[in-house]
Amino acid sequence: MKMHSTILIVDDDEMTREIIGNVLTHSGYKVCKAENGMKAIDQLSHEKPDLILLDILLPDINGLELLNLMRLQYFTDGNIPIILISQLDKPEVTSTAMRLGANDMITKPFDPAILIAKLSKLDIN
Repeated sequence: MKMHSTILIVDDDEMTREIIGNVLTHSGYKVCKAENGMKAIDQLSHEKPDLILLDILLPDINGLELLNLMRLQYFTDGNIPIILISQLDKPEVTSTAMRLGANDMITKPFDPAILIAKLSKLDIN
């Protein structure tokens, strides 16, 4: 991943958005944030990030439904990697996420070093 790549963080928890944002900013990434699915869709209509970090448990739309919508609609034509971040550490959730087009999944709480390592493995332009 090139420095200054833009990452959209979609998470309803302000503290989580801040922590992830700080980790990414300190690692050289540009960060934009959305606190729910509708704001994420609005954000995607204005700016195309290089990667999306998406929480599953959102107040307005389930993250898996949002993932499916993003992959089916013009928002992310399949070229934008999407990593799900969730407290739901269940095999059926992970398998559903992968089937719907997620590139990876990280379980909360997470180690920032693991997040950065996973991001560095993705080839983002």
